[in-house]
Amino acid sequence: MFRRSEYLGEIFSEAIAIGAKTIWTQLGIFDEFSAQKALEAGLNVVMDACIKVEYNRLGIGR
Repeated sequence: MFRRSEYLGEIFSEAIAIGAKTIWTQLGIFDEFSAQKALEAGLNVVMDACIKVEYNRLGIGR
């Protein structure tokens, strides 16, 4: 997700409401309160992480 942290509460609430399975936010984007709410609702939560960085770190595609 490429939205500023102050929008995460609303976005996480919408994700819970539609039955999303996972929420992933990019580097520098996090909201611990919203993350806890999503975790309690059963969602997987990844915050403050870049897919490309993780891809390289895990050596995928080498």
